[in-house]
Amino acid sequence: MSENPDNDSKFDVILTKSGGDKVEMMKVVMALTGWGLKQSKDLIDRPPGRVLKRVSENKANEAKSALEKAGARVEIKPSG
Repeated sequence: MSENPDNDSKFDVILTKSGGDKVEMMKVVMALTGWGLKQSKDLIDRPPGRVLKRVSENKANEAKSALEKAGARVEIKPSG
């Protein structure tokens, strides 16, 4: 176990709203998740939905930045 429990915290990345270039958003979701075209498109077409589950804070922030750059609105929530 780590001496600093904050380093062990895990987060979920939630797509709350689609916007901007949907093709670019699908590319970002596919790159982040390894999902196929249909699963990525379904998430983008019907937010809200979880993009990543139980990732580090750094990974969550990187994903949020990439998705927001493509036009999405994103929340990061502690994994429960």
